[in-house]
Amino acid sequence: MIALDVEAQLEDLGAEGCVIAGTVENALLALDARDIAFAIVDVDLGAETSEEVAATLIARGLPFVFVTGYGDPVPMMASFPDVPVLIKPFKEEALRATLVQIGVG
Repeated sequence: MIALDVEAQLEDLGAEGCVIAGTVENALLALDARDIAFAIVDVDLGAETSEEVAATLIARGLPFVFVTGYGDPVPMMASFPDVPVLIKPFKEEALRATLVQIGVG
């Protein structure tokens, strides 16, 4: 599942102004430059993990969801036990339910 698919699902659910960041650096820049209501954070960004992004979201009190293509939890996710996880690929209904769970759906 690619970011553009998730963006399309979010737009179908009424989200506007989605920002796709393919690196930790770009995600952190987006958090500084934009008014972000919530985030969908892919655990694996190739050579990077999104742990720093998740920690920043927690520090700012912003709700977010992890997405992963792995069936088992990734070790860094243990640092964020209260963050919901969606396993890729997921359907729009699962995304909607998870957004409701974090208070933005």
